[in-house]
Amino acid sequence: MTAFFSCIIVRYMKIAIMYGGTSTEREASTENAEYVETALKELGHETVMIPYDKNLFNLLSRYAPDAAFICVQGKGHGDGVVQGILDFMNIPYTGSRALGAAVINDKILCKELFQAAGVRTPPSPIRRGPAAPPGHALSRADFLAGRLEPSGLEYPFVAKPPTQGLSIGIELFHTPRDLWKLETTFQYDDPILLERFIPGHNATVGILEHAGGRRTLFPPVGHPVNEEENTVLLRAGAPGPWVVRDYPEPLAGEITALAEKVFTLTRAAGYARVDFRISSEDRLPYVLEINAVPGLKPSSPFVRGASQAGIDYHTIIRTIITAALPP
Repeated sequence: MTAFFSCIIVRYMKIAIMYGGTSTEREASTENAEYVETALKELGHETVMIPYDKNLFNLLSRYAPDAAFICVQGKGHGDGVVQGILDFMNIPYTGSRALGAAVINDKILCKELFQAAGVRTPPSPIRRGPAAPPGHALSRADFLAGRLEPSGLEYPFVAKPPTQGLSIGIELFHTPRDLWKLETTFQYDDPILLERFIPGHNATVGILEHAGGRRTLFPPVGHPVNEEENTVLLRAGAPGPWVVRDYPEPLAGEITALAEKVFTLTRAAGYARVDFRISSEDRLPYVLEINAVPGLKPSSPFVRGASQAGIDYHTIIRTIITAALPP
């Protein structure tokens, strides 16, 4: 175990574990919360599981926890809403503050921030047409009005719901004949995010803050290089066979630097996971997104990355809850 993690000491606390989320992410959130609860109990804390629903405020008032461990995910849940409630109630909580969580949960806003800050990220596929929507965002109204010209797109490209996780609603487009699939993505969000598909493989890097600073969990983990095309479009947070990658310099250094820059740029805090696409064409890393509430199951890429960095599961949980407490 790394020295600066081994000295973390947390007093006994009553910790509320906030779980739940959108219908598409509720199951994953609940699984994460169950693993976190077990670890916190084994660390000697009292825990109470609190589902995200209309009784949230009353439950928090009744149990009066010393701190909250946030496992909620998705639009209207892990996007600053819960964080704002906890701020109002003066309850310390894990992870990013309300503003950071809101920014991170909007992939279109993040994309604009990345581009403004010079962070390499997949470009927009929209290239031509006087009435074409600008940038990466496409609204349903623009699509139905014919402002997205099929001949003005660069293929292949990917469509993503900007506030969803778990690769939900993501579609890959090879030709104009595939554009009907945009309706699938619009089922989850409006507007949606369009970006060029980068041939290559996924990689994900965890970042963990502690009392002495910040630790980037390196080497990154990712899917095998020779994955099928219908699998490679999945974001790094998706289920799949994870492998540890030993990237050579200067690629390794650039991945680390980009992950840390994105963490700071989006005002992330506590811990997060930055997902990349490593291009098979130019061998450069492209930032896909940052996740403010990464999965904490033992099989998740964040935990796998921490394990490779010599940090065991209980130390991960203890570090996250410690970072949530006031100095």
